[in-house]
Amino acid sequence: SAMVRFLAALVAGVLGGSPYADGWNTNIDWIRLNSIPEATKADEKAGKVRPVMAVVHAGWCHACAELKMQVSKNQNIEYMSKDFIMVQCWAACWVPTQNRVYQ
Repeated sequence: SAMVRFLAALVAGVLGGSPYADGWNTNIDWIRLNSIPEATKADEKAGKVRPVMAVVHAGWCHACAELKMQVSKNQNIEYMSKDFIMVQCWAACWVPTQNRVYQ
């Protein structure tokens, strides 16, 4: 909703960084899954095309925890992230068998 987006922007402005980072590097502009259509439309209006980089993870996954530590402090990833629409979500919100995503 508009109120959620407003509050997220307010939190980002006060605290700095992305409100959807969830520990995955607050200097990266993370968005929610359900915001992908809005982000692609904004890119189209700006005359650019960025692919979506979706990081799907789970709290029980040791490889995910290691990746999160690497992403959270890697300036090269921060720099490269500007060329992508960056999404991170828990595995529970991703349903690949139906080619759909839920948030």
